Amino acid sequence: MIIKKTYNMLFFFLFGLLSWSQQGIIDSVQNPRLFVKGFAKKNAIYLRWGVNDKWAWEYGNQYGYLVERTTIFRDGYPLEKSEKVILTGGPIKPKPLPQWEFLMQDNDMAAVAAQAIYGESFSVNDESENLFMKVVNESSELEQRFGFSMFAVDQDFTAAQYAGLGYVDADVRPNER
Repeated sequence: MIIKKTYNMLFFFLFGLLSWSQQGIIDSVQNPRLFVKGFAKKNAIYLRWGVNDKWAWEYGNQYGYLVERTTIFRDGYPLEKSEKVILTGGPIKPKPLPQWEFLMQDNDMAAVAAQAIYGESFSVNDESENLFMKVVNESSELEQRFGFSMFAVDQDFTAAQYAGLGYVDADVRPNER
């Protein structure tokens, strides 16, 4: 009788967890956000972007990002028609894992980002946990991957570029905005 009650409680908890996670999917699909920061250096613009949740991050890893530049001023005067140029040629996606190998030797943040994107399993929890906690932790694996990836690329711009979340525009002109 006690075992049956335990299984019923586990079933309802997991059902509730599944319902909650499905609502999270619906919310993030309805409200995905992309955040972009730009840093001007001597002869280049450094762009770094990120998304607001794990599902958008997974989507970006799969399909990539296009970077478009719009020129609106030249020589101090506004252009009648803005000029748009896609800078990337195609979508920017995370580089394939073999290209990360050299970078990961000396860059811990790149290793964290690569593991988050390409690792077979990603768990920062104790392996000796009980079965219930393992189920809960597995359900949050994508969230852990997303969180650690975002942390790693925030710490290192090169890792961000390899993860498909950074770009350097070196074709800048001082007379344009």
